[in-house]
Amino acid sequence: MVGTYIYFKEGAFRLDPTHVREYSSEQKFIDVIAGEEFEIMNVETHPVSFPLLDLIVRLSIKIGLAEPDVGFYQRHRNLSKLRELRLPVIGYEIVEALVRKPCEQASCFC
Repeated sequence: MVGTYIYFKEGAFRLDPTHVREYSSEQKFIDVIAGEEFEIMNVETHPVSFPLLDLIVRLSIKIGLAEPDVGFYQRHRNLSKLRELRLPVIGYEIVEALVRKPCEQASCFC
């Protein structure tokens, strides 16, 4: 079963089928990084959202009202402004972490 934004892969729903893993919380992601002995310098979390127009276009393709078209937005430049209307993906966030790994010597960082 393939969704419009959410995919079913290996027994679980995924936002992107190319993800190796998705973490259920920011803390679980941080725990993995800390377990690799990285020093966490900064963590930022951002909501995930997609253009509402993309959802409409993808649904139109899925139900057979339109054909897949790589150049759709290039030919319909006025629709680009409508792509600014975004739909949040509930339950998903992007977590970015700035980390550094200590060197072999106790007094320096790589």
